[in-house]
Amino acid sequence: MGTIGLLNFIPVHVNQMPRQILLNVVNESDWTVYEQVKNKNIVGTSGNSSDFTLTFFAILYVGMALTASVVIIFSLISSYRFLRLNENKFSRKTKELYLALLHSLTFDAILGTILVMCPVFAVILSTFTSQYTPLVGIIGIRIVSLYQILINIILFYVVKPYRKSIVRKCRQLFIVSIALFS
Repeated sequence: MGTIGLLNFIPVHVNQMPRQILLNVVNESDWTVYEQVKNKNIVGTSGNSSDFTLTFFAILYVGMALTASVVIIFSLISSYRFLRLNENKFSRKTKELYLALLHSLTFDAILGTILVMCPVFAVILSTFTSQYTPLVGIIGIRIVSLYQILINIILFYVVKPYRKSIVRKCRQLFIVSIALFS
């Protein structure tokens, strides 16, 4: 059986594998390598001891994410209750600041879940099921990298004193730059 005959037996999903692995299979005609490629053992997704490790860390990650989400939800509910029960003891400004802080923390928790936990979980799941793990990993890392930028933007938007100070600084810089160029 020549090179062409061997290529006919390679399954369709192997076409996405790196060219060097396929060349090794074709050139060497090593049936053990071919069987590994056919059974997907080269990428380490089936029949390996790494399956247990990946499963363990996926379950651990899901458990930690669920625990953190429950703690965050409980903390937010008790903070809103505390504000409602002590509404008469606080001044109007204190209530506004406390409420702005709670809103920013809520957005922080929601954004953290969407931009950090979900992409990481998708990358973990893709190691089990997908042949496109590098692509999912790259997209996940790019989404995770947006987290810190968006958190700061939301914090400056929600908390009014921060927003006022940013607007004041921007006006000062804008006026100074106009004065320099005129």
